[in-house]
Amino acid sequence: MHSTSPMIYFGTILNENLDQTDRAVRYFRELLRLVGKVHLKLPEIYDALGNAYARRNEINRSIECYKIERKIQKKRGILPSKPNEKIREILQMRLAEEEKKTNEPNLDKANLLCELASCSNYAQAEIYLNQALQ
Repeated sequence: MHSTSPMIYFGTILNENLDQTDRAVRYFRELLRLVGKVHLKLPEIYDALGNAYARRNEINRSIECYKIERKIQKKRGILPSKPNEKIREILQMRLAEEEKKTNEPNLDKANLLCELASCSNYAQAEIYLNQALQ
């Protein structure tokens, strides 16, 4: 989701166009502090912060931001109908990295598969689970 809100667009430019990801993270964190917990654009701010963390390869923080975004959307009754593709893509990349390390089933793969399942992508999670167990 790309916001047209100037306050979010500024941080997005820092992150995506000027390659100033650290400044973008600081900007979005400060923005969250300033706007409070009921601001209309709160989900978009968390989405943008998650994008910045993903660009810094801070995957866990990125996923956490996307989850907070969805939680706020759900609470406000504006949850999109399909699962968060960003979380799914990140988890699939991490699973591929685990596959490169070993073909054997392990706890890290199992945890990633559980995360995939919790993103409402049960069919894909089952495919990966079966592959990991082979």
